[in-house]
Amino acid sequence: MDDHAVPTAIPLVLGTVLMYSLVATRLGRANVTAPMVFVAVGVLAGGTGLGLAHATPDAH
Repeated sequence: MDDHAVPTAIPLVLGTVLMYSLVATRLGRANVTAPMVFVAVGVLAGGTGLGLAHATPDAH
């Protein structure tokens, strides 16, 4: 992840965790698990979606 993506990634992760915690019971009734939600948010926020966070395989 490059340096300019870090300020975007931290609130994105924290916001996702917060929002999931608010609706976890309802999503559980619909058989939607936490990994499903976090993968979907990652795809939407990543380079193939909205481009909010970028990660490269060679990042350390």
